Amino acid sequence: MRAATTLLLSIVLGCALFTICPPGALAQGTQKPAAEHFARAVALFNEGDLRASLVEFQKAYELSPNPSVLYNLGQVHFQLQEYAAALKALSRFLAESSPSAANRADAETTVQTLRKRVGRIFVRSNLEGAEIAVDDEVVGRSPLTTPVVVSIGRRRISARAGGYVPATQVVDIAGGDTVTIRLDLAAAAAGLARGGAAGKTEPVDPLARRRTWRIVSWTTTGVLAGAAVAAGVLALMASADLKAERDRFGATAERLTRYADRSQGFGLATDVLTGAAIVAGGVSLYLQLSAPAGAEGRSRRSAGASSVARDAVGLRVSPTSVALTGSF
Repeated sequence: MRAATTLLLSIVLGCALFTICPPGALAQGTQKPAAEHFARAVALFNEGDLRASLVEFQKAYELSPNPSVLYNLGQVHFQLQEYAAALKALSRFLAESSPSAANRADAETTVQTLRKRVGRIFVRSNLEGAEIAVDDEVVGRSPLTTPVVVSIGRRRISARAGGYVPATQVVDIAGGDTVTIRLDLAAAAAGLARGGAAGKTEPVDPLARRRTWRIVSWTTTGVLAGAAVAAGVLALMASADLKAERDRFGATAERLTRYADRSQGFGLATDVLTGAAIVAGGVSLYLQLSAPAGAEGRSRRSAGASSVARDAVGLRVSPTSVALTGSF
């Protein structure tokens, strides 16, 4: 069936080729390049490359506006399911061709089918002169006095203008639908202030970031304190086991050494964790008490990267000590 359809259309397109470019006109003006584009369009159509064929047909029509080419444009748009474009091309073919033109009856039948496969959209905008596009194809500028004819299905309608944030709306169109949409464009400065469509993000709130660090620091302090308590309990238990082993008759040096190492290890862990908890608590207290307020706070928050470097703090742990480093 597909092969038969392709063969039939190639015959139609071939006939149109002779219509657009009679033998005596090949060397005159734009007729020859138009005929070349037309012939290339026919070949591409028969190869199944409909998009490239469409481009060649459009070029041929630009060079030599023959109504026969409009018929072929309409047929290719139809094959691509671009019903609104097909309806436009075939309607122009009927308006510009003679009553006895070849393929006229077929075009009239196809137009009746296409009218059931399009809808209409009234586009309103708050800005005059905005560029209106349907699925990224420009259809005019606001205000549009007539509805835009679109193919059935999901359509993306957009409006854009220099100095304004683009507005877009997606609508589902059924055959015969007539809908009205409004696309209001906001000034670019207002859009940026809202962090909107220009790709800008809201600035980071320094107070919110400081609150986050406070939460993290107090949480860390609590975890370290809990771990220190647990280690202390284990250290006490290990110390009690060592004392009991010393008091036991027949205790060996090996067992006493093992119990002593265990007690010493838990004791050291308790000291380290306690020191770390104290340091973390000091950092948390500093962050809590140094919250900026009023104009002075706003000035300090605007200091940027230099204030981040100035407020940087760190924890240095060595085998024998725990120290807080940094400047405030």
